[in-house]
Amino acid sequence: MSPFEENLAKLWKKIGTHDVMTLSTCAENRVTSRKMSVAVINGKFYCQTSEKYLKFKQIFTKFQCCFVCK
Repeated sequence: MSPFEENLAKLWKKIGTHDVMTLSTCAENRVTSRKMSVAVINGKFYCQTSEKYLKFKQIFTKFQCCFVCK
């Protein structure tokens, strides 16, 4: 196993199946960051927001996101 694969395995173990993470998004040159509850299912991150919120609009407009875990 390569060093990258070893560290990736450690990261997935640290994240686990759920956590509170900071989700940063950007659209129209505006970056916002919010703490959100996140679930990890089959290696994919899921979070919940309303279609009325800026976070949803930013993700829908320009799918550039960053999760930060502790």
